[in-house]
Amino acid sequence: MIATLAVANTKIAPTISETKGKDTSWLKTSFYQNSKPSIKELKDYLASEVAKYPELSYSEIEAIIYCESSFQVDPPHNNICRGIAQFKIGTFNWFTGMMNEKLEFMDPYDQIKVMVWAFANGYKNHWECYTKN
Repeated sequence: MIATLAVANTKIAPTISETKGKDTSWLKTSFYQNSKPSIKELKDYLASEVAKYPELSYSEIEAIIYCESSFQVDPPHNNICRGIAQFKIGTFNWFTGMMNEKLEFMDPYDQIKVMVWAFANGYKNHWECYTKN
């Protein structure tokens, strides 16, 4: 049995280190098997999410996504960080737990939504590209 993390009494997915030697087929490389959203579609969605938080800068978050993944929905990864926003699964699940939403880890739209929420709630420092700037 794989151990899980708990956030506010909510069970979430195991961390990468907890999956060593276990079946990790659920950590699929790409959420989209047939068609991927275009960069324009992703940028439009980013703009709509950022618009919910007037204090945020679209260009700042866009620059972080370019740094993290070049807006690729399934960029090369290091088996820890994945997706367009290069989330660690534990961090993604921690944030979605605080958001009280069930979202798909490898869905680029969900990753953008969570990233924007994180920036609006003081968690910018969770991205390596943010800490470099």
